Amino acid sequence: EEVLTSSKQYPNPLADAATTVRLRSPPGKEHRVDAFWDAGQTWRARFSPGEVGEWHWRSECANSDDGGLHGRSGSFACLPYDGENPLQRHGPVRVSNDGRHFVHADGTPFFWLGDTCWNGLMRATSSDWQRYLAARREQRFTAIYFFTTPWRGLPQDPWGETAFTGSDPILINPRYFQRLDAKVAAVNQHGLCATAIILLALLESDEGWRLSERDVVLYSRYVVARWGAHHIMWTLGGDGDFRGERAERWKRVGRAVFDREHGPATMHPCGCSLSADEFRDEPWFDFISYQSCHSDSLEDMKWFLTEPAAEWLKPPPRPIINFEPNYEDHPAYDTKRHFTDHDVRRALYWSLLISPPAGVCYGNHNVWPW
Repeated sequence: EEVLTSSKQYPNPLADAATTVRLRSPPGKEHRVDAFWDAGQTWRARFSPGEVGEWHWRSECANSDDGGLHGRSGSFACLPYDGENPLQRHGPVRVSNDGRHFVHADGTPFFWLGDTCWNGLMRATSSDWQRYLAARREQRFTAIYFFTTPWRGLPQDPWGETAFTGSDPILINPRYFQRLDAKVAAVNQHGLCATAIILLALLESDEGWRLSERDVVLYSRYVVARWGAHHIMWTLGGDGDFRGERAERWKRVGRAVFDREHGPATMHPCGCSLSADEFRDEPWFDFISYQSCHSDSLEDMKWFLTEPAAEWLKPPPRPIINFEPNYEDHPAYDTKRHFTDHDVRRALYWSLLISPPAGVCYGNHNVWPW
């Protein structure tokens, strides 16, 4: 992490003083990350180097008159890791060369077994979060899936704050994110890959649709700049209908947000829908997700055997993951019967057996609201 101090005050730093840091690896390859505003005149740039040796960096600000943000430079040494954390030992998670599953940077297989603790990142105390992560690691989960911003299920965090205020453009609230930084880092410290839904997009009133396209890009780039140096995967839009023309907005947003190196990225469509045809040719779209949802009707269960089961045959190959099979103890949409452990195992096994297995997600109706 490098800290930059702006020489000027900005009414809206995110919109008025976009700052990029260019890094040069020991062999001379260039990398880029956005710096992010962290209150007052403080900016930070975070980067995870993948090569041992001396790295050099230089900053560029849209306001070239700001000597605190523009034209700063420096260097740092990257040393070999000596420890047991699998993420650090084997490197960031990426899509395998055959496109079917995930591997670490060194080729070690990575099975994506995630838990959707949607509100956990925002609501958990530090001690509860550590206890939760230790339990999931002991249970051999490999990924933790969460929201980055308050939503309908939690309109504000426990301190009464939101991730941003206003619109066109939004104004980021750094205090909100400062409380979350250590929790995101803790996910990796427990050997678990973080997975973030950037914006919810189920209803027209959700931020993914309510905000202007410009604001969606501003917010998404901020979150990626702040946490992108971690071992993390990205879900750009969550729980939405992204089929047909509704995909066009998100294609443009994805190109604007993921215009450089990034952790694997996807979209999270609403129940019993698949948006792979819309996004399969997008350069930033790395893997396919769907949700078989929380129904026990025969028709919804048969949906498994149609689109998701046939999707893996379409080129180009990509990992396919069911992000929301039946949640344990969730009331079924149709019968209101609460799903049992048997229902959950059936949904998980079906998810893994209908296409080349890359991973699957678990959810518990008592855990995700935190």
